[in-house]
Amino acid sequence: MNDDDKKSIGAESPSHTGPSAGADAPDKKAEGAKVVPLRPPRPCPICGRESMRLTYPFCSKRCADIDLNQWLSGGYAIAAVEDDGDIDDGEDEES
Repeated sequence: MNDDDKKSIGAESPSHTGPSAGADAPDKKAEGAKVVPLRPPRPCPICGRESMRLTYPFCSKRCADIDLNQWLSGGYAIAAVEDDGDIDDGEDEES
């Protein structure tokens, strides 16, 4: 097979779909398609304003920084439950 045969084979059956491939297809945006956000907006946990996509779930970088400061300064804490039972520390005890 020479180079001319390869060019003619590729020209007869294009293997990709270009912009003209969908020219006959109806435009889906004209049918009223609606863009749905991945997550719904919710109020900022610091100030209550609507959250922004860039700083989600906060409304601004300022509120995100306020929240980070609360975590770093110990303002937020996750309660731990102490268990009074025997705790196995992985060592075998021989009696």
